[in-house]
Amino acid sequence: MSDVLVYSGPGVSTSALHHTLKTLRLLLTTYDVKTVDARTLALDPWQKGTALVVLPGGRDLPYVAELAKPFRRDDSQSTPSSRGGSERTASNEVRNFVQAGGNFVGICAGAYYASGHCSFELGTPMQVDGERPFLRFYPGTCQGTVYAGFVYESDKGARIIDLDRTLADGKVDQWRCHYNGGGAFMDADAYADQGVEVLARYARTQPDELRLDIELSDSSAARRPDYAGQAAVVLASVGAGKALLFGTHPEFPLLPTSTPVLLAENSQAEAREHSDRAEHERQLRVHEQRRLHWMHELFTHRLGLRSELPQWALSAVVSDKAASAPTGTAVDTDEPKLLPIFLSAVGRDSDHTLDAIASKLAAETSTTPPSHLAGFDACDALKAARIASVKDSNDAIYFARADAESIQEAQALCSAADYDAFSKPIIPAATSVDGEETGSTPDKEVDLDAVPKYVLMCKEQKPSTDVLPYWDMAAYETHLEHFRELNAQRTQGADHWASWRAPFDPFNPFGSAGGVVAEHRFGTPTLYTQMVTSTQTMLDKNFRLLAALPVGTTFFATQQMSGRGRGGNRWISPKGCLQFSAVFRVPVSMASKTVFLQYLSGLAVAEGIRLALGPSDAARAVADKVRIKWPNDIYAEIPAADEEGNGGARTKTATFELGGKRYAKLGGILVNSQFSGGNEFVLVSGCGVNCLNARPTTSVSDLVAMHNDRAANEADRLEVVSQEKLAGAILSTFDSIWKVFLQHGGDFRPFVARYRQVWLHSDQETTLTPDAIRSDAAAHTEGDEGVRIVGISSDYGLLQAVPRTSSIYAKDAKAWGSTQDAQANGIVQLQPDGNSFDMLQNLVKRKV
Repeated sequence: MSDVLVYSGPGVSTSALHHTLKTLRLLLTTYDVKTVDARTLALDPWQKGTALVVLPGGRDLPYVAELAKPFRRDDSQSTPSSRGGSERTASNEVRNFVQAGGNFVGICAGAYYASGHCSFELGTPMQVDGERPFLRFYPGTCQGTVYAGFVYESDKGARIIDLDRTLADGKVDQWRCHYNGGGAFMDADAYADQGVEVLARYARTQPDELRLDIELSDSSAARRPDYAGQAAVVLASVGAGKALLFGTHPEFPLLPTSTPVLLAENSQAEAREHSDRAEHERQLRVHEQRRLHWMHELFTHRLGLRSELPQWALSAVVSDKAASAPTGTAVDTDEPKLLPIFLSAVGRDSDHTLDAIASKLAAETSTTPPSHLAGFDACDALKAARIASVKDSNDAIYFARADAESIQEAQALCSAADYDAFSKPIIPAATSVDGEETGSTPDKEVDLDAVPKYVLMCKEQKPSTDVLPYWDMAAYETHLEHFRELNAQRTQGADHWASWRAPFDPFNPFGSAGGVVAEHRFGTPTLYTQMVTSTQTMLDKNFRLLAALPVGTTFFATQQMSGRGRGGNRWISPKGCLQFSAVFRVPVSMASKTVFLQYLSGLAVAEGIRLALGPSDAARAVADKVRIKWPNDIYAEIPAADEEGNGGARTKTATFELGGKRYAKLGGILVNSQFSGGNEFVLVSGCGVNCLNARPTTSVSDLVAMHNDRAANEADRLEVVSQEKLAGAILSTFDSIWKVFLQHGGDFRPFVARYRQVWLHSDQETTLTPDAIRSDAAAHTEGDEGVRIVGISSDYGLLQAVPRTSSIYAKDAKAWGSTQDAQANGIVQLQPDGNSFDMLQNLVKRKV
């Protein structure tokens, strides 16, 4: 998955950043949209894995100070260092990135900074006037404000304006846009020979019909230039890349409920008749639809990114003129809502399993009932089906039996939920210099953890595909049972995993090859929902819920709104990604072995993909392309850029080459552990595997499609693997892996032979940076150290490397031996937590 990096540092407006991230994540669903600071842009090797850098609205002068500040690679602070190492600045790295073929978007202050000269509010106390030699994506002057009344970190001077956009046939289309303090790209047509194209112009500078009440003196109005016809949006060619600059705020929504619209409308509420207001709201929704269409068009056709419009934006034709949009056009622009969670079980003992969970949950029922969504009191069937109400560590959860009525009521309740009671301002109301509030109504953000969750326990009644359009419960259960039988046949009479066996120890039932270990059935019980905060958070952060769930319980979601493992950013994960979290438990005596779960999870994914693809030679050829990257990522071999066609190098940027082969990320794993308070540790393994995702994301379906494109005949073509089938294959594989792991007391050696075949790093020559975290602190070196990766220690899961001249190789048992063996053989050991393997630079370094 390629990255979209949004600068978040000194100068950035909180509300502008919020809406920038929200719009990018809405349209660029197949990219990882995340925030970065100046030091990251200056020093980290982000360029090869990034498709777009965004500088949002805020204040230009702090950008000047921070983005041009020199950093050194060995500097651990956010200030320049006097120690050795070459100095780098964020602005230079961003410019080099764009010149080499990358994309840049600058919004408002980001556009001022990206121009050759910034002129802001000349002749006023806020005046800023000076050269901007840092990026110079627009070589001329960006001058503003175009409209008066701007106040920093406030919506007081905001308004909705008209922009003129010239279409391909020469006609002029008017496009409405949020504006707050931006500039005009002066005389932009004069720079056409330098690669500048004007995409939109300010239509007029007289007050717009949607404006805030701004008291201006006649002298202030007289000093303000007439910017009508000047460029408001430009696209600049910079080397091999593109820079898209906005003097406006296209990231802000144009809905009747958005802050700038509400403020403008409130000033005219008395004058507007109800019928006029309804028509006006309808037109605003059409303008919001057109806003997203144009942003989609710019991302797709101008920047070469993969943008996807939300479903509601495809529900009606967007006319060239908003006024001609059909009356009654329904545009549902609400944010996605958290939907009911369905709990079910598979197999002969499914009812008994669910009854046991229900009994434990009933015992955990809170004495103080958790809060509910507005409208819950009217859900008679849902209340009658109540099992338990739990105010857990992170979430308030209501459990009920599933029947036709309770399912219908829960769906309706959650789909139409009003989240205002669970919302908080993004920023406090702005105040003026005299301490009085400016009158702004701050935008709000929903605290999704505070929103109550509803879990329906499915025994007799399970939801149909009409209720769950993206997950077929019956198909999943069929695949899970099928692959369980297949795995049982494959392992019958022999240890499928072990080429090595532990000696029998009758005093340690968890550590003996002949000891009795309880059977665990992964994938049942199963929780599923179409939209959730995070499957990982729901299990890992709710201790009462987790205590009621047996080993193997797995939580699936089609989309996550707060997916974890991505720097703490909120994001809506794309449809097509198989994402789940599974529950594991180990005795306290095996606490030091929990590190291996991330390795075993990776192995289960790789083996599960192989199982799901099938036994044919063609299927094995595709499965052999899947590899494990240390410590917890899944990658796949893909064709070289010149083989892929259709601009392959541009559509797949998050790739690296190793051993003459090109690899792209296919999935990732996140493991959390906690002491249960008894005699065991509870672990939750979260996996995300790209199954059906569209490009530029590399997915299992993408691997199948690339194989089918080259298939010699119809018999060699493979079927696309569904999410339900892949889930069944992975979780049934966990059954046998986890049993063997417990039988051998947490020793990794039973899995070495197979793991070595599917991981990327056997005998890879790489470099250790001085800050890499090693098992022996005394092993610190002053400079980079060249080593060769040979294995993973069987006792503590440490990455093992040797000097490049060593005679130990990955095929040797020593490479996968214990820590004691490593010390005796001169093997360097590296911690999986705190280190990262940067394949783009071929470095093992401390994780930032």
